[in-house]
Amino acid sequence: MYRRSPTLALLASLSLAAACPTDPADDDDTAADDDDATDDDDATDDDDVATDCSAAAPCDGSFTIESPEDLDEVGLCSSISGDLILTGLDWLTEVELPCLEEVELDLNISENPALVELDGLNAVAAAGGLFILDNPALIRVSGLSALAWANRAVSVWGNPVLETLPGLASLEIVIGHLELYDNPSLQNVDGLAGVRSVGYLDIVRNASLADLGGFAEFTTVDNFLRLIDNESLTGLEGLESIETIGDTLLVVDNDSLVDLGGLGGISNELGSMVVSDNPVLEDISGLAAVMSVGGSIDITGNPELLDISGMTDLTSISGSIEIRDNAKLRDVTGLTSLGAVTRDLTVAENPDLVGLSGLSGLGQVDGAVNIHDNASLCRSVVDAWVDACTCGSVEDTSGNDDGC
Repeated sequence: MYRRSPTLALLASLSLAAACPTDPADDDDTAADDDDATDDDDATDDDDVATDCSAAAPCDGSFTIESPEDLDEVGLCSSISGDLILTGLDWLTEVELPCLEEVELDLNISENPALVELDGLNAVAAAGGLFILDNPALIRVSGLSALAWANRAVSVWGNPVLETLPGLASLEIVIGHLELYDNPSLQNVDGLAGVRSVGYLDIVRNASLADLGGFAEFTTVDNFLRLIDNESLTGLEGLESIETIGDTLLVVDNDSLVDLGGLGGISNELGSMVVSDNPVLEDISGLAAVMSVGGSIDITGNPELLDISGMTDLTSISGSIEIRDNAKLRDVTGLTSLGAVTRDLTVAENPDLVGLSGLSGLGQVDGAVNIHDNASLCRSVVDAWVDACTCGSVEDTSGNDDGC
């Protein structure tokens, strides 16, 4: 329910005429009533009058809009100290709040079936969180051109016909999550070209998104970078400027992704890495500058992956490494610099794998070793490698080729 603050009560006491002055002589818009040749009168519409924000003032509290009148009453808020919620409004076709500059908590625009374009919030420069969720007719987000900063999240989720995000061009920093989830018509991320730093970046289930070229200024992801189930995504170009991922990189279930070439700027330590179930991924050379992984590495279920030669600078893994179920993987030569694994090593169910020469420098595995069910890998090669390794334990070396 809409809750009226004391500030709004004061603003509501002002007449609309005082807040938005109009031409006093022109009270009936007709073709004959065009009293001034310079006026914006016409035969059908009321005068177009720019909103006068000189009377705008901060508004205390949170506001849940339920009617057009509720929306009118926040029209002279320069800031809102709580949330502004516009959810489930069948009548909402536009959001015109040209005086609003800040929402300290969340600006939530969700489940509004008639909203086609979000274009009336061009003065909003900061928000605790921005949530644009489940608006079935929304095609464009074009009206948040001043938004530079968000604390909790910028979440664009479940908008089935949304194509572009040009209205977010000024966005630079999101302390929490930047989320693009379940927007099947989203064509690009060009409207996010100014983003430099986020806490989390989630790009998940955007079926038409073919590239990430709009992220020209991106340098830092403090926690997770997740690229999951984007079926048209062919490459990661656009992420070249990212230097740091503080926690985990997940590249999972992207049907058209061929390589990780856009991640070449990541150097030094990566938190953890999961590259799995990408059916046409051929190489991971984009990770060539990563020197250490603070967590674990999981490279599984990539049937076209031929090698992992792109990780030649990797020297240590503080967690485990698992290389499993990569149907065409023939060698692990990209791991030649790897000297130590703090936990477990698993190389399993890679039917074309023929050698372990890429692990020749790996002299220490503190946890368990499992090298099994690699049909083309000679048992003698596995035994020789195990004999040379300082391993915590050897659990399973079965199912390799016993005939050589």
